[in-house]
Amino acid sequence: MPFFISPARPLRSPGRSWLRGLRFICLALTPGLAVLSGVSAVQAQPGVAERLAAVPSAARGAVIFQHVCSACHGLDRLQYADLLPLLEQAERADSTNAQKAHENAYSDLLSWAATRHATLASPIASPYPNPAAAKAANGGDMPPDLSVIVRTIRGGPAYVQAMLEGYRPPPPGLKLGPDTYYNPVALTHHHRFHMPPPFHDGMDFGPYGQGATVAEMARDVTAFLVWSAWPHARARLLAGYGVLAYLAVLTGVMAALIGLIWRRPPSGREETQPGRKQPHE
Repeated sequence: MPFFISPARPLRSPGRSWLRGLRFICLALTPGLAVLSGVSAVQAQPGVAERLAAVPSAARGAVIFQHVCSACHGLDRLQYADLLPLLEQAERADSTNAQKAHENAYSDLLSWAATRHATLASPIASPYPNPAAAKAANGGDMPPDLSVIVRTIRGGPAYVQAMLEGYRPPPPGLKLGPDTYYNPVALTHHHRFHMPPPFHDGMDFGPYGQGATVAEMARDVTAFLVWSAWPHARARLLAGYGVLAYLAVLTGVMAALIGLIWRRPPSGREETQPGRKQPHE
């Protein structure tokens, strides 16, 4: 007789076992649903889901960050090694040899880290030694870290992309100081920036060749910044689906075992039902 069935007590009603099974199912599915709900909440934010799905665009944006944005900005929540998959993806656009693309991306990443006296395990810190040096080189403004800029700035990814495309000549009558630029989209005071326009049409580097436009580069670097703000979103989504699949199988097995246990009374003993007298009584 199974150890969990007492010989001194009648078997319980099978219906109650299914209630316990239902509670078990709900508890078992909770972790997977929590993972998926967190990813869904991220993707529900405006402009995030489509940019997370645009992996080739984010890969090109990683190249842009490496060659343009990293001259002033850091990504201190990421390590150099975190960018290897994206840089490898960008290399594959020019090479059909996956091994060669990996080697080129790895070598490029090592060289980049070496210029900062860092290793692949180091965070992508600001290129300036201290805040005072950063302000002195940027007209008194401190270049922000871009790790989570699209999560914290008002307007999110849409604003970042529009701002990168928004540089214009100043309107008549508006005088700009030295090293100051006009951007009507900017949230800064009087739409003035100390950051110069980072892109111009015809820039020749990386996956674009000689045909890059400001709109393309702004779109791709924004996709990369979305990825950098949620670098593990895709992995969490896959993990959530895997957890749900595993728990679904486990739940099915447990439900089958519960049903089997309560349908088969112990050998040599009849199930006792309420209100029914036994033959010897």
